Amino acid sequence: MARLADYFVLVAFGPHPRGSGEGQGQILQRFPEKDWEDNPFPQGIELFCQPSGWQLCPERNPPTFFVAVLTDINSERHYCACLTFWEPAEPSQHLPHLPSCLHRRRWYWCRDSTTRRCSGTALASSMPSTWRA
Repeated sequence: MARLADYFVLVAFGPHPRGSGEGQGQILQRFPEKDWEDNPFPQGIELFCQPSGWQLCPERNPPTFFVAVLTDINSERHYCACLTFWEPAEPSQHLPHLPSCLHRRRWYWCRDSTTRRCSGTALASSMPSTWRA
């Protein structure tokens, strides 16, 4: 069966257990929720979204978009498109280990939308209102 994209994934910043301001990716949503029989969901896709690591930033960065080809252990190619955008983070919710002087600043965290096997498609993100600032 031909599909425009095998999976759509919403990945967000998840605080690092040591509270350093760095973090790890966390899958918030994926569609479809069940794996395709002919193409299982790629484990570790949240690592692909931010190859340089996940960080908090004191200013909102502009959105970025990139396309890459991932090759798995069976030499199969997976075409990925990644749209990254930044949202405000609430210190009490996302940054419990930061000193109180840093809590007064507004911090932004990164959120990615990733699709697989998608070529030249503009990605849109829909977020529940509870995720919006």
